[in-house]
Amino acid sequence: MLDKQPDLTNKFVVIDFWATWCIPCIQSFPHLNGLADKYQSKIVFLTISDEKESIVRNFLQRVKLEDSSTFKNVYFGLDTRSEINIGFGVKYIPTYFLISPDNIILSTGNSAELNESYLDSVIANYGTSSSNKRQTIAIRPDSVEKVSSIQITSQPGSTRNLRIKENSLLIRDTLRHILPYLDGVRLANRVRWEGIPKDMIEVNIYSGKAPVSSLKEVAHDMIMKSYGIHKKVVVEKKFVWTMKVKDKSKLQDSTTISEDGVMKRNMLLNDSIYQCDNFSLQELGGLIENFYFPTIIYVNTLSNKSYDWNLKIINKKTKQAVDFDRFREVMLRDFGIEFNKSVKKEKITVYY
Repeated sequence: MLDKQPDLTNKFVVIDFWATWCIPCIQSFPHLNGLADKYQSKIVFLTISDEKESIVRNFLQRVKLEDSSTFKNVYFGLDTRSEINIGFGVKYIPTYFLISPDNIILSTGNSAELNESYLDSVIANYGTSSSNKRQTIAIRPDSVEKVSSIQITSQPGSTRNLRIKENSLLIRDTLRHILPYLDGVRLANRVRWEGIPKDMIEVNIYSGKAPVSSLKEVAHDMIMKSYGIHKKVVVEKKFVWTMKVKDKSKLQDSTTISEDGVMKRNMLLNDSIYQCDNFSLQELGGLIENFYFPTIIYVNTLSNKSYDWNLKIINKKTKQAVDFDRFREVMLRDFGIEFNKSVKKEKITVYY
């Protein structure tokens, strides 16, 4: 954030994406400035540019020389890596997003089209009607650009995906898999579902310089509230499988981060191989549980070292994972990992 910090407490937020070279953006500024002055007690107006700080500062200095009162109620933020733009899915500028005090996206569109009658209506009617709770965003003032965000969108018919970067996380999966992941349940199959829908959703987190983990709990609570889901923890006896490295020489050290900056990735590589880049044994155990639900996997190591895994576990005919007996054979043959079965008391998180 340049120069000053906004107080977001109990306020609506308008985020305006712009650039100094964008003539329509510049033309819309007097309009937005007027709105910011009128609604300063109820709405925070925040503008985001993906340009260098020096370029934005020079522009603002020129504008304020012409009128010192300009932008006194407008806050300027930077997104030099374009991560916020990408996170919001901005396709053109100027574009605005209007966000409610409880972090619901209420509308988006051309910034020049945002008007007083619409804002008056939103403020007057807020809380009296249901909002679109399938797309949610949280704004926090404590990241590198003083903006962090969480987007949660419904993704019916889409495929699973996981992308982790230094300051961002994208996960696309069913509610049944995403909620335990965000909640920190050590492995996802220590979960039981009672009447929970199998909706496919996408969670996109941008956290500035703060760790992504700091926003996982926020995203988890948003989803629980949006879908009316509750949870409890019970203790039950379960059959479990323990992963043990029998031959370390067969493990392949993780390589460098891929060209697009992704630190971890898992995906179907071809019709027989599932690829996992930079996964620790603990993370691999969680993935195996997803494949072989409701199997519970223990990992007999405290090491967080990451490896690359080309898992030859996909049946070419069915396009599904091979049965668990065949999977154990592949893991011992290709990676020197064996699985031993036992009975343990497990804490089970029940979502209902």
